[in-house]
Amino acid sequence: MKRILLTVAVVLSLALAGQAQTRLGAGLAWGSEVDDLGLGINGEFFVKNNISISPGFIFYFEDNGGFQDRDWWELNINGNFYFATEGVVDFYGIGGINLTTRSIKSQGERDGDTELGINLGIGANFNTNGAILPYTELKYIAGNYDQAVLFFGIKFPLN
Repeated sequence: MKRILLTVAVVLSLALAGQAQTRLGAGLAWGSEVDDLGLGINGEFFVKNNISISPGFIFYFEDNGGFQDRDWWELNINGNFYFATEGVVDFYGIGGINLTTRSIKSQGERDGDTELGINLGIGANFNTNGAILPYTELKYIAGNYDQAVLFFGIKFPLN
């Protein structure tokens, strides 16, 4: 876990250091396999006008029949390619890496599984010409925890 957090911190630091456009966001997710809502945060750091790196984290509030010791979360590092940026809606393709962890605590011991996956999807920003940028994403995670994820949120441009 420490290695994962360190990797995310390094990626975010490198991305922030040299970017002209940076956005931070948050929102709600729904996963088809976990079949519950989650809360997510993410960043978007542009390397070119139409290409960005977008790390993110989603924690799902898994309905687990009264057991309070289950966790399901995912860490994503995606590349977004903007292919339609004219008008009110900007569309982009999503491709990246996913790390999903699911664990349960039983009889005082935690047992879980962490799996790598591949993200493929599409997203859209809704240009409101304001201080917030509503957006949505639909992606499919291919891996041991195959699932479709629908995300609705807002991004805040930092510069």
